[in-house]
Amino acid sequence: MTNNQIRLNNGETIVLDEYVHWPVYSTIEFQQRTKVDLLAFLYTEGTTVPKNGTLASRTSTLSDTNMNAKGRTNQDEALVVFAITPEIFGISAGSVNPQVDAGVAPVAAPTPFVSSHNMRILQTELLVEFYVGAKITKPQVRAPLGLLPSSVEVHLHSTVNYGNANVLDIGHNGPPSACSQWRYELPVMVESDRLIKLRTFSPKALLGLNQNIRIRWILDTLKRRPFG
Repeated sequence: MTNNQIRLNNGETIVLDEYVHWPVYSTIEFQQRTKVDLLAFLYTEGTTVPKNGTLASRTSTLSDTNMNAKGRTNQDEALVVFAITPEIFGISAGSVNPQVDAGVAPVAAPTPFVSSHNMRILQTELLVEFYVGAKITKPQVRAPLGLLPSSVEVHLHSTVNYGNANVLDIGHNGPPSACSQWRYELPVMVESDRLIKLRTFSPKALLGLNQNIRIRWILDTLKRRPFG
């Protein structure tokens, strides 16, 4: 094997001249206190972002998705998915929740932060499934949100709110480290012109959630470059 090839754990060989490390991402949004069931990677830039609840419809931009085709890979591209990771944003400010420490006034998470209370609800209730192929009912990946840590997000390290004594309540879905990313022992192969979708759902309404949420799902992939 030459030095421009790598052998994956499943025995397949990738020629590096044909592939680049290219994240593929897609965004969903849902309202607080609703039951969530949304599909990502089924739309392209300039179409409507999937949503639950009474949130206003929003036209997607390049910051929401970089899919070239709706719900599938193009005929001239393929993906090798090594991990799935979310970026989680609050699109409304959180409500104040009771604090244990007497005399400390809590400050609810302002947008685009998510409070620790709301992050725990998402980790507890949200499930994720990743499907590859047409009419497939068995997912390639099924996991709770907490098993897919946000290893790519930016963390806030300050413990005070702009210099005063109030504690700023910010939650995170894992530390900002490559070590926190769940990398698959066997990568998920997505061949050319294959259908893909990622389902985010909750078995019940998220009654304790007091922020509207946006999740940008990221597939950490090797992508075969388009020909030409």
